[in-house]
Amino acid sequence: MTHITIDNLEEFSIPLSEYSKAWVFLGEHKTLSPEYLAQIIPLNQEASRFLEQYIYKIGLPKTDYGQDNWFKDTETTYMNEKTSKWLYRRDIPFAQKVFWISDHGAVILTWKMLVKFWQNILGKGYYETICDKTLNWRLTSFDGWGNLEFNQNRIYNAETEGEKIAENQRIVAETKTFLQNPKLLRQRKYYENPFLK
Repeated sequence: MTHITIDNLEEFSIPLSEYSKAWVFLGEHKTLSPEYLAQIIPLNQEASRFLEQYIYKIGLPKTDYGQDNWFKDTETTYMNEKTSKWLYRRDIPFAQKVFWISDHGAVILTWKMLVKFWQNILGKGYYETICDKTLNWRLTSFDGWGNLEFNQNRIYNAETEGEKIAENQRIVAETKTFLQNPKLLRQRKYYENPFLK
């Protein structure tokens, strides 16, 4: 059995007809051209869960609203007749594959398909997340009221932040040990612990 990774997600696809939100792309016509079908790849449940967990474990929040520790730049807009042009001006190549993560599973699609079907993808739900595997940018509809947020230029580094968290946990554990045994406070380690100075 093939192990799911961020690079082989397309191997775990399902036909668009089996995707619970196929109407987003099919509309009332119930068909798409082969060219469009090739650019829309719904993932099965296992791959959808993997992608959601992958992004969760890295720590990417669903929105940067009220936060400033993930991305350097944030732009917001309200969905209207100019949204297609606003999306186009994000300078993401039309052929670039992106992830659409929602409560109904995940889909890999090209940016061109996102721009074409944005009203059904972003305008119908809460906390729809679009990103690519670099996680250097993210597009979200985050409140169900038609607000869009585009974040780019990631400043958060999961590896560096993980090291900081591990170091803080080590210091806290050491502090607890010192506080439980006052004799240890006479040792040199005491002077290296910022919480005990």
